[in-house]
Amino acid sequence: MNQSVSQTSHWYKLSQTHFGIKYVYSYFIALINPMIKIQLLFLRILKSVLLFLVLATSSSHVFSQEVTIDDYTSINNQNIGDTTHVSALNSLFWLERKSNPERAIKYLDRAIKLAKKLNYKKGIAVSYRYYGNYYNSRGDYDQALVVLNKSKVIFKEIGYKKGIILCLNGLGNVSMNQGNSDGALAYYLKTAELNKEMNNLRGVAKAQHNIGNVHYRIEQYEKALEYFELSLKLKETIADSSGMVITLNAISVVYTTEENYSESLKVQLSTLEIAYRVSDLHEIANLLNNIGVQYFYLEKLDSTRYYYLKALNIYIKLDEKQEIAGTYSNLGGLECLLENGPQASLYFDSSLIIAREIGDHFFIAKSYEGLAESNRLLGNHEVAYDWFVKFHFLTDSLTGERVKENINELQLKYESGKKDLQIVELENGEAEAIAVADKRKHFLILGGIVAIAVVILFILYSGRRRAREKLRITELEQKALRAQMNPHFIFNSLNSIQRLYIEGKEDLANDYMADFSNLLRRILENSSMDRVSLKEELSSTSLYLDLEKMRTDNVFDYQIAVDPTIDQLNSFVPPLILQPFVENSIWHGIVPKGEQGLITIQIKKSGESDLECILADNGIGIAESMNQKSSTSRESKGMSITADRLGGDNYVVASELATGGTEIKLRIKKIR
Repeated sequence: MNQSVSQTSHWYKLSQTHFGIKYVYSYFIALINPMIKIQLLFLRILKSVLLFLVLATSSSHVFSQEVTIDDYTSINNQNIGDTTHVSALNSLFWLERKSNPERAIKYLDRAIKLAKKLNYKKGIAVSYRYYGNYYNSRGDYDQALVVLNKSKVIFKEIGYKKGIILCLNGLGNVSMNQGNSDGALAYYLKTAELNKEMNNLRGVAKAQHNIGNVHYRIEQYEKALEYFELSLKLKETIADSSGMVITLNAISVVYTTEENYSESLKVQLSTLEIAYRVSDLHEIANLLNNIGVQYFYLEKLDSTRYYYLKALNIYIKLDEKQEIAGTYSNLGGLECLLENGPQASLYFDSSLIIAREIGDHFFIAKSYEGLAESNRLLGNHEVAYDWFVKFHFLTDSLTGERVKENINELQLKYESGKKDLQIVELENGEAEAIAVADKRKHFLILGGIVAIAVVILFILYSGRRRAREKLRITELEQKALRAQMNPHFIFNSLNSIQRLYIEGKEDLANDYMADFSNLLRRILENSSMDRVSLKEELSSTSLYLDLEKMRTDNVFDYQIAVDPTIDQLNSFVPPLILQPFVENSIWHGIVPKGEQGLITIQIKKSGESDLECILADNGIGIAESMNQKSSTSRESKGMSITADRLGGDNYVVASELATGGTEIKLRIKKIR
């Protein structure tokens, strides 16, 4: 059973919930005392990365890369097209998922395609489970749950208990990342039970370790230690040295959390000896990093830097980009504490480059935050503010939480910094300033009164205008939500689910139900936001298309293409903007035609900052659709509402294609 996902993703989330809330308020209060603020920032970065790196050591490597990657690559190059090829592609994904995630996911896409072609059910299930691992690592937890449940259903169908255990473990990992500790505990307890039935002591030990993680998450540290020690004892019994390193690391984290740094350091130094004995460079690097953390808490900062750099050298040798990014972040936090702005900025720049390369949004956010602080130390207040805004926009898009108050407070800080500079300039030329003020005293007083009056009038006018605009947008969003929550769609979806259950297609019905509830939740969540990321909008649209495709017995296919130069996570659009047009294409274009249809969605840049969406179908076309609509009493208003939300009819252009079908072009203005 693989635990790497559990520990990696879990401590991402833990650092954002357990420590994030604790320090947000203190972060701004500490503006009064810059040294306190620097320490708080370093603690946030340090604890986030510490918990990620320490408990990322729970990865038990299923494959040995040095031994097998060449063999799997050789099989892949032969392109023999059988079940062995499927297994090789799946294995190549697993081996390269961290070092080259873009190439790894291509292997997985080929594996699932070939497995389905061969009707190789075990290969399909394994691919789905790996997709769950991939989506989980990218923070797409809803999609991870969908594919893991699909994998579990297939493993149950073929009676492969080990696969079921792996899926349950994966579901527990995703639940942990979603903050659902109760759900995660239930999954991990089930894996422990099934492993006991199979007399798989190694699996039992790993399940106990994960249960300890859950108790740590909810701050039941004594209970967490109890399960970690049970896991450790069992691993000692079966002589699982690598597993012992993982659990000893977790025990040291508990000691660190309880501020027992000396005991934590003692455990880590003894664990380092074991790691050297088993020659596990990955675990050695993690331990070196963690030892550096303990020395920081013991106020031995030179030792902290020494161990961080030793860990970094090993990570670079292993080409473990995620850990490299984390260690650079640790080093940047240390230099911020020492008020070494230039060096801190270099480290955070390095972390950002690697985090962007592998698409690791957690460390991208941490780099943004660190660059904000290092630039503040350098006196670059405007640059610091820009980095801080990027940090909050990114974390906002990942968590769905609003951070406007924090940004406003930082804006005040930035304005205060500018005023401080102005005060210094005034003091340097005090005599001249006083002389000018005396000569123009009456003029300035009069001008000031006029200026204040103009500003007050402008603020009042702008406030009323913004209030009217906000009310109009709110009404449009509510109308859009009602259009999205089409009662016909809900009623027909429920009927389809009922029909699948009656026909005995329980697995398919369960998948439909999971996707349906997921879509409704997304619609309700997104309708309360004034914007969502392009990635989230396309994900919701794909989910809707999948449901309608299932409900119409695959009467259509769809393709979504996005200009690779568009940053989907940092490009924002109004929520629930595409679904009305997609619905129209399906039910008024393709379904009436009675033939296999195709819907294509293209997203590309329009000008310097706007987006253009081109949605096309090969249905019956506009004219015939209007004729058929005239004979029915039902009229969908979703398209006209969406046009209003985008800015008017000029932002939505519909035309009939010469080849048959309809094309709709949407111009979406950049949201700032």
